[in-house]
Amino acid sequence: CEKEGVYDHCKRAFSAALKLGKHGLVLMGSCDWNDAFSLVGERGEGESVFSSLLYVMSANRFIPVCESRGDFETADKLRKTAEELKKAVEDNAFYGDRYARAFCDDGTVLGTEDSEECKIDILSQAFAALSGLDPQRTKIGLETAFSRLYDENNQIFRLFSPPFANGRARVGYIRGYASGIRENGGQYSHGALWGALGYIRAGMPEKALKILDCVNPVAREDSKSLAKKYKAEPYVISADVYHGKFGGRGGWSWYTGAASWYYKIMLEEVYGIRLLADKLLLSVKPLIPYEMEMTLGDTKLFITASSDTKEPRLNGEKIRFPIKLPDGEIRLEVPCE
Repeated sequence: CEKEGVYDHCKRAFSAALKLGKHGLVLMGSCDWNDAFSLVGERGEGESVFSSLLYVMSANRFIPVCESRGDFETADKLRKTAEELKKAVEDNAFYGDRYARAFCDDGTVLGTEDSEECKIDILSQAFAALSGLDPQRTKIGLETAFSRLYDENNQIFRLFSPPFANGRARVGYIRGYASGIRENGGQYSHGALWGALGYIRAGMPEKALKILDCVNPVAREDSKSLAKKYKAEPYVISADVYHGKFGGRGGWSWYTGAASWYYKIMLEEVYGIRLLADKLLLSVKPLIPYEMEMTLGDTKLFITASSDTKEPRLNGEKIRFPIKLPDGEIRLEVPCE
């Protein structure tokens, strides 16, 4: 039994994850986030573009932690590794109008126009934005993804398209799902929400808001046809929404971490409300107009976000964010982006 602090455990995790393949990308192993890709890296050669970008994003967020502890050696090492991984993705995984999803053991590429199945996957495009890849390429990839994955008729945003059906790629048990069901080409709400976050980061909020409506069950109640297809509770988020034969039907409600992601994205990115809990400092930078009441500790907030508002005001007085939260009732007027 080994005992260590959280910081040392995180350092060990970064070290253990850094196993690279012939393209300089992180190995897939038995799978990545999509555990149904169980055979992509079965023989130890398949590589995951998603895992490579997740490593970059995580390293960039951990570097300030290292520096705050005076561990500049680890910070420099992570910074260098992140840049090398970004270069490997740019050099090997960008295919004209999108980033590929993965390289299989036998060299088969997933997530390109030439792929037999899974020609476009949202994860690579979203995490390209979240990990700071080339901005122009990132926007191109996100545009391609939206044109291929957004299904307005069923109000869903698919994880990838087309689904795995009768192709030859050795990808794993994902082929056990019917086309359009769960991870196999349906809307997987985790992926859809990471997609929405990627569009926000890339400065494409209109597309992000459409995706958020795809995940929000209440948005389906505005349409009788969508509500009839959905067949799931209109007050909880479903883990997935089907495409294809059962297009628009919800599945695995009451049981998904996507609900937390939806709350976080709406609160912090759309409503723009961020709180530094250790200092009780608040900043508000909204994406859309809204009016809201909320309670934070001993403070009751009344927030009005409007495009007519030119500068933030607290109880009528001009302010600059972040502000220290006072007790009692306060009224905030804030401009939209």
